[in-house]
Amino acid sequence: MNMPNYVQCLWNEIQKELTARYAIWRTEIFGFGQVVAGSLRDCKKPFSDLEIFYGFVLGLLSNNTIWSNVQTSLGQPGALNQLARLFCNYDPVQFASMPPSHITTTNNWFLAKNAGSPYLLNRLKDFHKTSQIFAGVIAKPDTLDNYFQTIKGRNGTAMCLACKLGSTGSTYKLSGFGIPLAAESLKNIGYDVAKPDRHINRALASFGLVTFKKWPSKGGWDAPSPTDREFRKVMWVMDCFARAVCPPTVYIDNSIWILCAAGGSNPCSRPHLTNAELRNIAAQCSHFGSGPCQDQVSSATSGEKDSFEELDFDEFPCENCRRR
Repeated sequence: MNMPNYVQCLWNEIQKELTARYAIWRTEIFGFGQVVAGSLRDCKKPFSDLEIFYGFVLGLLSNNTIWSNVQTSLGQPGALNQLARLFCNYDPVQFASMPPSHITTTNNWFLAKNAGSPYLLNRLKDFHKTSQIFAGVIAKPDTLDNYFQTIKGRNGTAMCLACKLGSTGSTYKLSGFGIPLAAESLKNIGYDVAKPDRHINRALASFGLVTFKKWPSKGGWDAPSPTDREFRKVMWVMDCFARAVCPPTVYIDNSIWILCAAGGSNPCSRPHLTNAELRNIAAQCSHFGSGPCQDQVSSATSGEKDSFEELDFDEFPCENCRRR
């Protein structure tokens, strides 16, 4: 299989599908603010502690709430100010000092907006613990921006940082954040990384770019059940994809997510493609080869390796990973 041409073909088909079904997709991507945040970080703009805490609040809420209802609620008068007050105007030190009753109040606000979930209260309690870690960093004194840069290391990547913040057993593990939510939060503060969520995972699997050990039902919108190792593989593949087609990883990530996710901006609805429809997109590029292509990566996409399988995903060698 000609991997660079296959990936470029996929990207062309994805863009065509998005434009035909959801014309505002590019506007929505820039509305997320993550591409702009990435440009600011590339220009060495330091992010304040409040900006970073806000990015992690959004990351937390992206998976533990009914986000479409949150967005609807935020359009109501005063809702943005209410949300800000619940998170202490995004001051991690102040939020860390709040009593347990405040966490319950915050959870109840989401429930009243029909935007809560059975998991939200526990995740908010976990996030309160994470805010205490942040408060401890600031008290040293240090900045959260510098703290994350130190964890990442001089030659490390955003992928490595997401794994350190979200992997079970990691020294730097943040309470309430697995690898996907850590990646989403980092995207919000300008790191160029993909969030390996259910939609990205099922898309890459349907495109033949990643295989998962646990994906019993490949029909409808069913998603694989990844291990931490497979989460890391997805992030690596998305980075290689972006290198092949030029836009930032976060732009590719959001494009594929919009193609696969439900919801949208009224009166439009996102395509919400099924796995079968995603496989049909891949079939449009079958003339570049056939069969799963995850085992063939040219130097044009990986830089150093010829196979994703040659990489030590368990160790994830940060010093050998190059940021684009």
